[in-house]
Amino acid sequence: MSFRVFEEAEESFIKLPKLANRVTVYVNRKDNILGISQFSKNILSPRLGKMGPSSDSNLTDIISVIDCTEVKNDLNTNFKFQVGNHWNYLSSSVVQADVISVLNDTDQNLIAKRQRVSDRSYLLA
Repeated sequence: MSFRVFEEAEESFIKLPKLANRVTVYVNRKDNILGISQFSKNILSPRLGKMGPSSDSNLTDIISVIDCTEVKNDLNTNFKFQVGNHWNYLSSSVVQADVISVLNDTDQNLIAKRQRVSDRSYLLA
């Protein structure tokens, strides 16, 4: 998915905030698999999961961006989970706990192990 997904365009998710109460985008800047995806799909459009949205100004209040780049893979450390750095949601207890908090509708500011970076962005540590 392109990092421009929240911009006004025919294939965008611009209407998603009207359909959802909350949208959370997880970003891993070290995700090499998404780098390959960018190369194979559209080299000029970085992937949303690797770079995050193209601009914070396109985001509404219900959209949050969580950077989990530096989170350690502590659950699954076998070869599959180490190669490409693509499986944080399966291999990190910190990312899993964050996803569960989001699904439980916990207030963004009360979710453990997050540091606020901007109005809509957090760093997961």
